[in-house]
Amino acid sequence: ARMEVELDKTSYSRESRAFNPEHQAAVDRLRLEQSQQLEQGEYYGSHQTKMDREAAETRMQSDRVDREKQRQAKERIRLDKGWVAERDRFEREWDARRATLGRKSRERLRVLAEVQLFARDAHEASQSKRGKGMHYRMSKGLLEYSLTERSLALGERYDEAITVKKRADVMRTREVRSFDREAAAKFDTEDSRLSAKQQVEMEHLEQKCHSLSLAFERDRKEVFKVLRQKYKNLTQDVEHAFTMEFQTPPICEVVLSNVSRGKQSSAFRGTLKLESLSGSKGAIPNLSELPDASREDTDPALAPWRMAAAVGAR
Repeated sequence: ARMEVELDKTSYSRESRAFNPEHQAAVDRLRLEQSQQLEQGEYYGSHQTKMDREAAETRMQSDRVDREKQRQAKERIRLDKGWVAERDRFEREWDARRATLGRKSRERLRVLAEVQLFARDAHEASQSKRGKGMHYRMSKGLLEYSLTERSLALGERYDEAITVKKRADVMRTREVRSFDREAAAKFDTEDSRLSAKQQVEMEHLEQKCHSLSLAFERDRKEVFKVLRQKYKNLTQDVEHAFTMEFQTPPICEVVLSNVSRGKQSSAFRGTLKLESLSGSKGAIPNLSELPDASREDTDPALAPWRMAAAVGAR
């Protein structure tokens, strides 16, 4: 916050006729000379003095107009500077918001990827534990082969027992491979389902982040459109005020109750906008917003005293 010092600002329609002392003094001198000549009966000289006075008033009026046009040109430049300053501030603010949004989106994606990694590790650990707990179970035919082989061996019919054993070994190998394939297929199905689920979750989060980015850009365009339209309105207001400065009736040119319109007149729109953004020449910083004083005394003259105090404390 800044405390603005009262500054007197006048425009063409509010300035006094005697704003330029040189022109006003010349006009007053010619008017007095004309009245004296009329009293003395010098009508020809009075007429010439009247023409000189009118020429002086014309020069004074032309000077006032030139001075007002210069002031209006400065107001246009200040309004343009205000637009540039506010546009730059708008860009900085929204760039910071965009960076914050991008950082939050990247953080969301990182957290989800980390959560999915932990979920996959837990899933693999669960598969390993269930895999160790899964045991092969013989089929009915293989069990019959085993019982037949044992009966033949007990009956000392070794040739037949060897034949049955070979058949049982072939069947056991085939069943074990089938069991391993089924277990692997089951685990692969679970892995593919988990991968698909995690991929869908990641795609949904990416789409959400993208939609937030698009919504951000739409909001930025809308706010910038409002800002640009505001300055277009200010420009039109300024141009209208500048035009009205030269069309004010003479009877309304001077209002003693309100000499300065510097805080509300559209004729000072550029100055008001620029001061509202960067402060005026007489702006005084608020004492409550001054930076805090350093807690550590950095005065070199006090260094020996600080060293002595430190030694004493030890």
